[in-house]
Amino acid sequence: MSAISFAVLSIPLLFANITIQSYICQPPGVPVITNPADGSAVISGNTVTVEGNATADTSVELTDNGQTYAIVTADQNNTFGTQAVFTEGSHTLGVAVTNPCGANTGGSVTITANPLPVPPTEPTPTPVPPATLPITTFLTPSASAGDNTNEETVVNEKPGALVLRNIDPPDGSTTTAASVYVSGLTNKPSLIKISVNNKVVGETMVQQTSFSIKVPLAMGVNMVTVEAISGDEHVAESLKVTRQKSDDSRIQFVWYETLTGKIIIAMIIAIILLIILLVILL
Repeated sequence: MSAISFAVLSIPLLFANITIQSYICQPPGVPVITNPADGSAVISGNTVTVEGNATADTSVELTDNGQTYAIVTADQNNTFGTQAVFTEGSHTLGVAVTNPCGANTGGSVTITANPLPVPPTEPTPTPVPPATLPITTFLTPSASAGDNTNEETVVNEKPGALVLRNIDPPDGSTTTAASVYVSGLTNKPSLIKISVNNKVVGETMVQQTSFSIKVPLAMGVNMVTVEAISGDEHVAESLKVTRQKSDDSRIQFVWYETLTGKIIIAMIIAIILLIILLVILL
């Protein structure tokens, strides 16, 4: 609902009309952080999705231990979202909203950012000569009449190369939402870029392995491209997400499906039959 509602009243007088215009200014409702949950734990240095509910079109200020770290605008679905990275320790996350008619403050949530667990130290292995890349041999039918098979040799991908995996949402998925979170994993610290229909809509630097970025969707088919860049390495994966209209349109009904509509149709048919009968008799 808009923050300002207008009302117009026209009063006729003897020689002229007097128009009185007034408005009602509505301050925003109480905002709520829905993720992360109060009392939850995250990994320090990792990207964390912070999202919640607030009155549409209001300015949402997000704070960490009293310090502002993001200002976003609530969308038409009364939701907001952003990404944040927290240092090790306890963090109290607050939220406040403002619009031209006032302000409101929501409750806070407290989370703990823990360091990434350190794996146990492995004994230093004895140096060995570098391993050669594995060779895969495929047997294919021979083109000549005298041979039974041909050999085709392929060198497998170099171990440790930059990869993207577990991309979500899956390719070919369908939604009615105006935006989705695109998430996935990479095996190296990387710059993640996400494009929708060849337009970059979000990017983030991933120090660990996981990422999640909220991207808008246009109505219809959206070609989403996820890119990971680490040094000289660059990989990309594309997927298709279709946004369709909500089934809320089913609440509309056709007039001829009502009782009144059926009676009108029956009367029209009766009149047509009467006219045909009169034409025949005359």
